[in-house]
Amino acid sequence: MEPRRQIRRSAVRIPYAVMAMLTAGIGAAYGGTASVAPIIWARDVEASIRYAQATDRPIMILVGSSPLTYEQLYQHGRRGPAINPFDDPRVVDAARNFVALQVPLGHGTAYDLLEGRVPARVNRLLVLLTPDGEPLGRYGIAGSPESLAAELRLAFRAYSRNLFESKLRPVLEDDQASERALGIALRKIRDFEIVEADEAVICLTERPKLGAGVRRLVYEVLASLSTQAAVDHLIDWVVQGDGVNARNARRALEDVKPSAAAHLLSVLDADEADRRLAAYRAMVRVLQIPNPKADRFWDIASERPREQEMERVRGLAENRLRAFDGQVVEDDDAVRKARSPDARSRGRNREGDGRER
Repeated sequence: MEPRRQIRRSAVRIPYAVMAMLTAGIGAAYGGTASVAPIIWARDVEASIRYAQATDRPIMILVGSSPLTYEQLYQHGRRGPAINPFDDPRVVDAARNFVALQVPLGHGTAYDLLEGRVPARVNRLLVLLTPDGEPLGRYGIAGSPESLAAELRLAFRAYSRNLFESKLRPVLEDDQASERALGIALRKIRDFEIVEADEAVICLTERPKLGAGVRRLVYEVLASLSTQAAVDHLIDWVVQGDGVNARNARRALEDVKPSAAAHLLSVLDADEADRRLAAYRAMVRVLQIPNPKADRFWDIASERPREQEMERVRGLAENRLRAFDGQVVEDDDAVRKARSPDARSRGRNREGDGRER
């Protein structure tokens, strides 16, 4: 058996018009909900491969030879209209990490790309590949959108972990890496949300000669990852860092995802007052708690009003975490924008106006 061939990385520059089309298509497809911005499938195989290799994004190929529409293909045996999974917001969101490509089976370059990994006759099949052609999986698309979205997320998570270990971690651990190389690696970790990279990113802050711009980017990346280790490290820098680093760390801490809210809530019970205050400031921003106290309050208030305010925010945060439950992890943006059900029914002031009792 011949060894499986890899896609050869092209040294040809992507034409500006093609890059603009792909970038605009991906941005339009993944910048909003499915009803507003559906997935835009590219048709140019070679340009899509070059784009995937230039950006380290995996490829999502919809393979099919049937001229029928999705509804015509999958209407048989169904009650009611067929549901196209690629119109589902969960699938659209999961697909935003891939370069989306649609090809017929007879396409020559596509055949070389797929290397016989699809049946000879197929109506619709989704094939996932790395930019170099390594298989990530293949899926039929007649199932539920929820299942397809879960498969896409799992495949991308596995791909991004491997990308980190093989390509990005060596850059972060190289003491001689340029700030440009560090910046590229950090932005890739942020954009791909590679949470496994948190410890390696944290280690960068220990370098004494790390440039101010890269250090600021490190804090931003830790906020985007929002793991417990990342949040704890940001709190450490808020409390113990010097002026500029403390300010940058505070700004990043107040921009963590709602998925970090449960850990922030636990820090409200910390022994050190400075850590509690750092967690408080982040909590009111992350969960949009109304009427937070300004910095001056914490400078002049006595112990009892301080504790009352902490208890108010703790109670509201617990209510919101219970109300959103799993949504805190699954849809951070929804949690940022939404208000708890009890708040909507009672009105803002009834949720907690922050007045001292």
